[in-house]
Parts: sequence; structure tokens; C-alpha cells
Amino acid sequence: MHGPGRAVVRESFSEALGAAIGDFVEVSSLPDYDALAEAMGSGSVDFAWLPPAVYVSQESRGVALLLACGRVSGTEYRGTLFVRQDSALKQPSDLAGARVAWVDTKSSAGYLFPRMALRLRGMKPDDLFAEQKFLGSHSAVVQAVALGDADVGATYLTTDAEGRPTRQGWQAELPAEAMRSILVSEPIPADVVCAGPKVTKQQKDAMATALMALHDHAEGRRALMAFFGAQRLEPSLPSHYDSVRAAYGK
Repeated sequence: MHGPGRAVVRESFSEALGAAIGDFVEVSSLPDYDALAEAMGSGSVDFAWLPPAVYVSQESRGVALLLACGRVSGTEYRGTLFVRQDSALKQPSDLAGARVAWVDTKSSAGYLFPRMALRLRGMKPDDLFAEQKFLGSHSAVVQAVALGDADVGATYLTTDAEGRPTRQGWQAELPAEAMRSILVSEPIPADVVCAGPKVTKQQKDAMATALMALHDHAEGRRALMAFFGAQRLEPSLPSHYDSVRAAYGK
């Protein structure tokens, strides 16, 4: 979370969580997935909001799952490979020799799940594409495809209970009709809040209790929605992330 607007969101969430836990809570941001993974795995931060793949990548270092983000009922989060509306690429079998833009190797929607969807169709992603770029953000991937610097890109989309898209990652930059999906992945588990390897059980329990109580009052609900884009934080199990381990090859 970066930028002046996000700084305000972080401050508001810090105040709401601090009030719930009865102590000062410092909320900060890190520049990329690798920095986030290293901070959690090394124990230099106590708790973090993590994408599923970052959590899975750091399990062996003692990072523990606390809670998952509760999404709006009836919605699912998926990865997609998308092209410009005027592209000659129509389906996954057309991708041989294309230039692809990914977000990051630890991005579920922007890398892992679209690649797993290709493998499930009998394709080998590393052999399929003529060029692979890693651009660090969904916005940068969208811009690369829009400008013709990549033929296809990976981003996220949300679907309703019937699997119909409700919002695609490029809509933060462009009209929905500017791009089109040619491959959609299986559903991706929700983002998580995790504890670092140096956090005690007592600290974990106190933080989980405070976070789960935020949605019980209006200020906490506003903070959750602004910060996480979630209605609540709720208990989850490591086994709920087996699909991420499969996509990660773990």
C-alpha cells in the first residue's frame, strides 16, 4: 500500500486496531513481494497481511497463518490471461510465441494461477512464450499490454457465484471493453494475516481476537474495508491453501 492516500488508510487502520488491542500498533508498507517475504520469514515484523503465495513461500521459516480476509459473499477471486480487444490471440492455443507480462513470481493472480491453468491444459508456460517480463504490479502489466509492449498479460478478476466476471484487473486503468480474457484460472484462496516466527502464542491469540472483533463496530468495519477490502477477518486453516502450494510447486 503506497501513496499519500494509502498513508491515511494505514493510519486509520492502526488507530482502529490499536484501540481494539489496547496498545500502539505501527502499520507500515514494504516495496514488493520479496521484501515482504523476507521481513516475515526473518521475523523483522510481527504480523503482516500477505498474499497467499507469500504465506506459502514462508511457511518453512515459521510464518503462521492467523486469519483470512472475508470476501463479499458469492464472489470469487481468480487469475486471468488477457489481451487487447483488437488482438489476434483468441484462445490459449494461440499463445505460442507470444510475449507475456507477469506481475511477480509470488503473485497468485498475476503469475502462479494463470500458469497452473496453462499446465492443466497440457501447456508448458516456460516453453510456450517467446518472452516473459516481470513488471512488479498489476498496473504495469496492464500498461504493457495496452501499449503493445506485451502481447498478453496476467492479472486478477472477480466472478459472481455463477462464474461471471464482475471486475477485471485492468478496469483500474481502462474501460472493461478495452481488454478481454482468454484464460481464467481456478479460484484463488483469500489473502491472509500471518504471524512471524518470533511471535508468541499469547501475542498471536491477542492479535487474532482483536482483528476478529473489528467488524463488530462501524469504525472497525470501515477500517477493514478501506485497508483490506474485506468485510471481516475470519479463522482459516493451512489446508485451505493447498491449491496455492500446488501452483507454487510445493
